Amino acid sequence: MGTCDYKNCKKEATTKGFVVLREKDEKGNIKTADMHACDKHKNKDGFIEYVEADVKIIKGEWE
Repeated sequence: MGTCDYKNCKKEATTKGFVVLREKDEKGNIKTADMHACDKHKNKDGFIEYVEADVKIIKGEWE
C-alpha cells in the first residue's frame, strides 16, 4: 500500500480512505482526495476510511 500520505509521516500505510477538500470543482461540487493512512493518522478528524459493503441493487432498489 505504501507510506502514509499525511505530511511528514514516513510510517507504513494500513488504511485507504479519503478527505474532503476545502475547494469545490467547477460545478460547485465538494471535492475529495484519496489517501492512505497509517494506524495513527487513520483516526484523525477529516479522514474517512473506505469500507466495502455487500449491497445488491435489484430493479433500482437497495436490497
